[in-house]
Order: sequence, then structure tokens, then C-alpha cells
Amino acid sequence: MLILTNRNVAHLAARLAPQIAQHLAARPRPGDLAGNPEALITEAEAAALLGLRPSTLCSWRSRGHGPAYLRVGHKRRPPVRYKREVVIAYRDARETDPEEKL
Repeated sequence: MLILTNRNVAHLAARLAPQIAQHLAARPRPGDLAGNPEALITEAEAAALLGLRPSTLCSWRSRGHGPAYLRVGHKRRPPVRYKREVVIAYRDARETDPEEKL
């Protein structure tokens, strides 16, 4: 039987702290995705890039509109993900110049 005392816990924490710090440093952060155009973003992040609500993107998907998306995972209904570059290209393709309408 293992009995944990304050001394044992402190000893374990001191031994594991460098490994935990290394593991956390290796994990990607949301800000790291900005430099990776192939990065997959969530529906909420895609909606924010487009200035929409996530429910609007969901509605567009059901009607066959909006940017291309992926379903990632093996669940019955895997979560929706978007490629960051595709969402930005979709947004930029809809940019209009008011001078052209004159």
C-alpha cells in the first residue's frame, strides 16, 4: 500500500516538474496556428473569422453553402473542422469594391 505524505508529494512534484514543463511546452497553442495555413480550426473560430455566428455556418452547411469543411474523427457525428486558409480565401473572395458599382 502506498501512503502519500506531504514529503512524498513534494518529492514527486520536484522530480516530475521538468517533464511536465517539457510536455506543456511541446503542445501547440491557439496562437501558434496563425502561421500554419493548413491548421484546422473549430466551427467557432471559423465563424469568428467570417464575422458570423456558429449557427449560421451550421445552417449554411446544411444548405450546401459556405466554405469547405471536414468532419474529423470516428464518432457517429464527428466534429466539424475548417482549414484556416480555406476560410480566409472564402472571406476574401466575397470582398467587393464600392467603386465598381458606380
